[in-house]
Amino acid sequence: MRARRPNTRSSSSRSRARSSRGPKSGSSDDHKAAQWLAEEALVDAQLAEVKAESAEARDDASQTKPSIETIRNEAKTVKTEERVIEYRR
Repeated sequence: MRARRPNTRSSSSRSRARSSRGPKSGSSDDHKAAQWLAEEALVDAQLAEVKAESAEARDDASQTKPSIETIRNEAKTVKTEERVIEYRR
């Protein structure tokens, strides 16, 4: 069973809020502030995406770990059996 992705609303909500509160008039300073808010909103959205991907990768790794342990234990068993056979020869 796959774990739910972490709540990334805070970052994506923050990015939407920042992009919507940009200045409305057309002055140069307002344009710079709006551009800065848009870039900050983009970074927040990218951060939310990376957090979600990281949580998914961590979940995938934790699900794979028991399989790796099983394979490792089976390999040890085979190696031990080979040594016993070699000893008996």
